[in-house]
Amino acid sequence: MRGYEREEWIISQLDQDNFVSLADLVSKLSVSEATARRDLQNLEAQGKIKRVPGGAIKPLSGGILTRSSEIHMHSRLQVHPEAKRKAAQLASSIVQDGECIFLDGGSSIVPMIQYLKNRPIKIITHNNLLIAQLDDSIKAEIITIGGIYSREYAMSLGTAAVQQVSQFNYDRCFISCVACSIPDNMTYNVETETRDVKLAAMHHSRHSCLLIDNSKEDLQAFCRFEPLDSFESIFSNAPKDGTVYPDNFHFAE
Repeated sequence: MRGYEREEWIISQLDQDNFVSLADLVSKLSVSEATARRDLQNLEAQGKIKRVPGGAIKPLSGGILTRSSEIHMHSRLQVHPEAKRKAAQLASSIVQDGECIFLDGGSSIVPMIQYLKNRPIKIITHNNLLIAQLDDSIKAEIITIGGIYSREYAMSLGTAAVQQVSQFNYDRCFISCVACSIPDNMTYNVETETRDVKLAAMHHSRHSCLLIDNSKEDLQAFCRFEPLDSFESIFSNAPKDGTVYPDNFHFAE
């Protein structure tokens, strides 16, 4: 396959899923990793894609994230994986033995299960990506939330999910979002379906925590969620140069 044909294939994949991984390029196009990286560099230079760790995404149009620009949930695990892991490890470190915690949906939350699954704690979650990573060796007590299963977000949603989340009291809840703006003191999502579950968990938690990686900073999305200062603690992988952060931000490095 010639270079321009590979580039056309990459653009077509991004039109379908908004993300293409470097591993998929190597495998499906039968090229070396160096060739795949060069193709991505060429497309980025043309303004047709934006490279991210692990692959490429469609460039943000208009500055506002919408549902049409969102990456499929399973693919999100491959975007900024190391940044998400670092934030998740830091967030997990504040959980105390014996606590009852809520883990929200979203790819930023998923890595937390590797640090918490063998702790003597209770974990309540509607995050099916997280559940899929469990095995028979876990020590934590896991309570899964039912409701309407969303294939798009790989989580349980709807009235039944909100009611079940509201049945418990939590020592801590760990919440995700798709974007945040420090100057505007606001977090964002691209839809409203997940909002009620997040708010139910926050309402019944002693401590509310937010997980982000710093790629989500300085962005806005279609739906406002909650102010940043609604969260007692915000965990991120690393600060961005030149940004003045509120006191509730905590960084892995």
